[in-house]
Formats: sequence, C-alpha cells, structure tokens
Amino acid sequence: MKIRTEMRSDSLFSHTLVVTEESASVTILEAIDDEGPTADDEGRYFSNLVEVAAGANSNVQFGSLQDLSEDAYCYTLKHGIAGDDATINWIEGNFGTQITRSDVETELDGEGSESQIVGSFFGHEDQHFDVNARVWHNAEHTTADLVTRGVLDDTARSVYEGVQDVGRDAWDTSSYQRENTLMLSDDSEADASPKLIIKNHDTEASHSATVGQVDQQDLFYMTSRGISPEQARNMLVEGFFVPVLEEIAVEEFRDDVEELVRERLA
Repeated sequence: MKIRTEMRSDSLFSHTLVVTEESASVTILEAIDDEGPTADDEGRYFSNLVEVAAGANSNVQFGSLQDLSEDAYCYTLKHGIAGDDATINWIEGNFGTQITRSDVETELDGEGSESQIVGSFFGHEDQHFDVNARVWHNAEHTTADLVTRGVLDDTARSVYEGVQDVGRDAWDTSSYQRENTLMLSDDSEADASPKLIIKNHDTEASHSATVGQVDQQDLFYMTSRGISPEQARNMLVEGFFVPVLEEIAVEEFRDDVEELVRERLA
C-alpha cells in the first residue's frame, strides 16, 4: 500500500492509524514531498502522526520518506504497540525541510514481539535534524534492532537520541542499537546520545554511536587509482549508507533512498 502526501499549503496535519488483526500482514510506504516554495513562502509546517496497533502474530512494515523543500518545518511521531509474536518494522528517511524533529518508537507489550527501526538522513547547507528512536521491552522474549546512519555537509546539524528500555518483566530480551554520522564539512555538527535502561538481568543489549569524517586513507587509495577526489568522496558516501540499505526489506523504498542520496551528492 502506498500513501502520497503532497504539501500544497502553509500547514498540513496528517494522521495515519494502522490496526492489524491476528496473523495479518501489511506493508505501507509513505512519500512526503511538495512542489517547492513559492515567492511568498516564509516557512511552512508539516505535522505527521502515525499510530500502529499490531495484533497477535501480525506483521507491519511502515516506510516513510520525507523530501519537503527546505523552507518547511516538520514534526513527525510514529508510535507502535506490538501484541504477542507481532512485528513492527519502521523505515524512516529524512532529506528535506529546514528543521525536522522525528520520533519513532515501539512498545513491545506482547510476548515474543519484535521491532526494527531503520533511519537515514542527509543534511546540507543549514538543515537541522533531530532524530529519536525508542523501544520499550515490556514482555518476555522480545527483540529490537535500532539502526541509524546520517551524513552532514556544509553547516548542517543533527541530534540523535536512542533509548532501549528493558522492563522488570522483560525476561530473555535482545536489544541492539547503533548510530553513525559521517561529516563532510568541518562546519557541520553532530550530537549522539544512545541510552540503555536495563531493569532485568536476563538481557542481551548493546548500543553504540560514532561521528567521524571521510577516511583520508580511503580517499588517497581511490584517487591514486585514477578516481577523481569528488567521485571518490561520493562513492564513499554511497557506501556509508549500505549497512542501512541492507536492512530495508522493501526494494522500492531502498531504491528511492539511494536515488535521493545520489541527488544530494550531484
């Protein structure tokens, strides 16, 4: 199922509700864009709320790709509640707007429930991305995987917070989180704050975050073999996104993210 949201006004408020019955399966792809700013635009606002209630043994995949023009401001909240043996997978891509605040979160309330949150962003000029991924393990045998990768150029900035909260009754929990940001400019800025809140000792959990620039040895290796510095940098950026792209099960969505990355590098 595809949802196309095109912003044609100064403000737009969107609310999507997904409720699945037992053993149901659904994939929803949401594209958010516009026709670009007009001469009279001084800043537009987009609000996007998505709620998912996944019934027992059901599977929900929700992908959202935001590419609004850079005069816009965006706040989006995606919240899911997973029942017994249910799966909720989120895919979030942010490329547009002046300022974006994105919250993606899942409550694993059912025994054996699972969730994956895959995020990507690419900021340039003076864009700002505030990205948050959260999961609550409230039941036994639950699993979560949080993966985010972003690239910043010019004076763009990002703030990332990831939270894995393992409750007292969440026995046999597996929870993993990793966030990586690649800086293409000395003037860009990134802050990352991954967090573990563990209240149950029967848990396998890890979290990591890295911020760094393009490896100069990699650049030297590629340019010494006849590749131009600009092409070498672009190839390294595209390769940087591969671990996230590999986590995206929906081929169409993966292709769209790759295309936006190439457009930003052009």
